[in-house]
Amino acid sequence: EDVADALLQTDQSLSEKEKAIEVERIKAESAEAAKKMLEEIQKKNEQMMEQKEKSYQEHVKQLTEK
Repeated sequence: EDVADALLQTDQSLSEKEKAIEVERIKAESAEAAKKMLEEIQKKNEQMMEQKEKSYQEHVKQLTEK
């Protein structure tokens, strides 16, 4: 009976550790996904700013030519 209790406690302890490891893995995956999403947003913002700058420069060029 003592051996059975010890085995049960060991099994429960391992299960808790496995759950904790799984939670940490999910957190890491979530953080990585958020990082990628932020990088994509930043990339799109930079492209938009470059396009606005290009459009502005073209507009200035047209005005100076007139």
